[in-house]
Amino acid sequence: MESFQPLITFDMVEINNALEIIENLPPDNIMNQKVSFLTGDENASLFIIELNYNQSLPPHYHTKDIEIYYILSGQGTITTKFYSQEKNTDQLSQPVKKGDSFTIHPFQIHQISNQYSETLQILALAPSSHNGKDRHFAEL
Repeated sequence: MESFQPLITFDMVEINNALEIIENLPPDNIMNQKVSFLTGDENASLFIIELNYNQSLPPHYHTKDIEIYYILSGQGTITTKFYSQEKNTDQLSQPVKKGDSFTIHPFQIHQISNQYSETLQILALAPSSHNGKDRHFAEL
């Protein structure tokens, strides 16, 4: 009798500790905040973002795919507006706090700000292109 041979072999899983990574990370030169890729591929990547008191991510949007955010700690404000060259759409600001999750859609300009003393830490799930070629800065 022949022994079973798996078609796929698995290596050890690469484990990254988001809190250790963000603690030792210098600010991102483009976003001016701490932003780091944690794991994933071009379709779905996990990022960690950290904003200290009075810091904000610059307003920007993406043309493809959604982003999913989860607030790990702290509180802040998410400000959104849909990008449109034809008309001016309404801007909306909403408070967010630890445990909150939300989705950002394509062409939705978004900016997250921290106006509180506690550090705001966020996990974001998005295509890797959202941290590069599909990131378009805009005005709110």
